[in-house]
Amino acid sequence: MSTSLKLLVACHSGTFSGIDTYAEQIARTAATASHSVTLIALGAANAAALAERLGPAGVRVITGGQVEASGWRKTMRQWPGLAARELQLALRETLDDLGEKFDAAHLNHPMLASVARHHSGRIVVAAWFYPHSPRGRWKETWHHTGARLPRSAAMAFKGLSHFHNDEVGYRLSDCVVAPTDLLCQQLLSLGIKAETSAPPSGSPGEPAPSTSGGQALATSETTPASERVPRIIMCCGDLAHPRKNVKAGLEAVGLLRSEVELELIGRNASRLSEELRLLAKSVRVTTPGPLSSGEVKARFRQADILLLPSLYEEWGYVMAEAALEGARVVGFPVYPFRDVLTDPIGGCASDYTTIALAAELERTIRSPIDRSEVRAGAEARFGTEAAVHRLNPIWIGPAIADAVD
Repeated sequence: MSTSLKLLVACHSGTFSGIDTYAEQIARTAATASHSVTLIALGAANAAALAERLGPAGVRVITGGQVEASGWRKTMRQWPGLAARELQLALRETLDDLGEKFDAAHLNHPMLASVARHHSGRIVVAAWFYPHSPRGRWKETWHHTGARLPRSAAMAFKGLSHFHNDEVGYRLSDCVVAPTDLLCQQLLSLGIKAETSAPPSGSPGEPAPSTSGGQALATSETTPASERVPRIIMCCGDLAHPRKNVKAGLEAVGLLRSEVELELIGRNASRLSEELRLLAKSVRVTTPGPLSSGEVKARFRQADILLLPSLYEEWGYVMAEAALEGARVVGFPVYPFRDVLTDPIGGCASDYTTIALAAELERTIRSPIDRSEVRAGAEARFGTEAAVHRLNPIWIGPAIADAVD
């Protein structure tokens, strides 16, 4: 059975968050499945950039209203209730002006379901946070923000507001797409219609950038693992952000018994100067700063391991991107990594100590897996073709499927 849908994807707010990345990737994936895809992007500059990236894939990008950027509004927007209302208003005005009906809508923010319902026959929303419960939201937010007053308490209260937004959106949707089986099963136990589908991350295969001398960057496949120094990468926008927990990663690398090359990609490596100074001479460190997406993927093709010591991730797209390029991923046993990082993709530490993280790094270094196996495992979980196979039945829905049959 195959059918082409008129599919709405909303909305991309113009940030670098994984939630906005999700909207872009869903639009690209749906276009690959030959659906007629419309992506709502807030702000003219954001829409133009997305149209340039997604136009060749066949995605129509519609410019939505710009969320007000005044200092006072930015401050007030820190509270999820106000942020939700602003997004809902921007989407409502855009869809009302567009005046079109869609077969299905796929939303990266569940609380947009009430708006999209008036313009779409079927509503699919993305789920992110596990566990979906007030107590769980409070506990996990308190923990991953450092368990320090007053900041952690304020963030935990915000978490409860996010929970309320999610709960309302889930109940108004026809299907919730959960990134892991763990979250999907919990939602089903609460009477919420849910399916598991890991966020798509596209496919590898971009050519590696050239060096200044015009030669292609060598990959770690050009030299047998036994004959070279293991290469480890830590990569995030802000290396000093407490939630990214890079200091713990550096401590774990410092406990390794073998010589390694370590690359820190991102801003603010200078704020880790003391931790870097304490590393043994057997750890060779480079800090290239922030890099473009293509450059990061080229580094992943050179690396053996992406070390991801985050205390919390909504999903962690960098994990999927590294694995799709053949690098294995090691992290703490936080959600979603404990549900995703299995061989051949990677592994989790046995507990939350840096000793356990170092032990998992050692295990991964000493038990190499062929990069083609890592890529194949990543494609099966994160790739476009796999995502189309999972998402098509969700978008089509039982009513449309019955009509087609």
